[in-house]
Amino acid sequence: MDTNVACNNENIVLCAIPEVEQLKQCSTIGRLLNELQTILQKELEKNPTSEATIEFQKNLENLDKEYKKEIPNIVDNYQQEYQSLVRENLSKAEEQYKKLVNWSDDSDNPGHKLREAITELREKFYNDVEDCLKVKWDCAREEFKHGKCCRDQALEIKKRTEQQFEHYKKFKETVTTWFKELDNIYKKAETLLDLENYKALYAYRLEFYSILSEVRQLKQNETTRRTPNSTVVKDPEWLKSVLTECLRDSCLATYEYFYWEQKWIELIEEEKKAAENYQNFKNSRRDKFIREAQDVALPEDDGGCYDEPHRTYKNTVAV
Repeated sequence: MDTNVACNNENIVLCAIPEVEQLKQCSTIGRLLNELQTILQKELEKNPTSEATIEFQKNLENLDKEYKKEIPNIVDNYQQEYQSLVRENLSKAEEQYKKLVNWSDDSDNPGHKLREAITELREKFYNDVEDCLKVKWDCAREEFKHGKCCRDQALEIKKRTEQQFEHYKKFKETVTTWFKELDNIYKKAETLLDLENYKALYAYRLEFYSILSEVRQLKQNETTRRTPNSTVVKDPEWLKSVLTECLRDSCLATYEYFYWEQKWIELIEEEKKAAENYQNFKNSRRDKFIREAQDVALPEDDGGCYDEPHRTYKNTVAV
């Protein structure tokens, strides 16, 4: 996909810390926490009343708690409901999708060409635009990450690693939300069957499948041979691995923030705006697409006007 977006990496200042590169070589989280504790003890000996050192000590205590208690509890909780999610909710979602396919796969309602047109509409003006906004947001975050103010950068990276960690700690709730969305989409689509609104039915089918593709990752497809590029199965072991990696990132970010804590935070408006544009579009795109899909028409046979969507979307993004 050509997103027409390029990250501007000019005048980037890299706040490299040799100690962090050494810490990254720690083979386990336990060893990383031990190394950070060693650094803390040295700082306490040099300047025990330093606000930065005191905060660093509190952060390490919280990270140690996450390592010893939080991650095992979260993984155990997910383990308890994992089989139910796969056996019941995923099976139900698969059956619902089969019905959506059956309802909207008729040769006349809405028909093969209209299905192609609706799919193209979704790809060009929804998927591509969302991807473009996501790239812009990613670029804004990269520019922030390598910003001139190393202390501000370290603080914001610390916040983002904590947010990422919190996000994955709630992964079970995310999965539950997926299944609720699938049920909601299915119920809305089901009401259109008697109305013979096959365009909207097909549009709902596409939306249903996009979420179903996510929940299918909860279970390995036993009929498909595993390859290095196969989709990751999001089982409890996967969650443990992700949470552990998030904790590692939090450990490193905590040390970087401690090291560079000397200046106050300067808000990055570009990143905030890019995030809002992306989230606002993502949150509103489904209803807009379902409505617009019902207006899709095929070209007139007599040479009438057919306003085919333009292949670029660069100017359609509201910034």
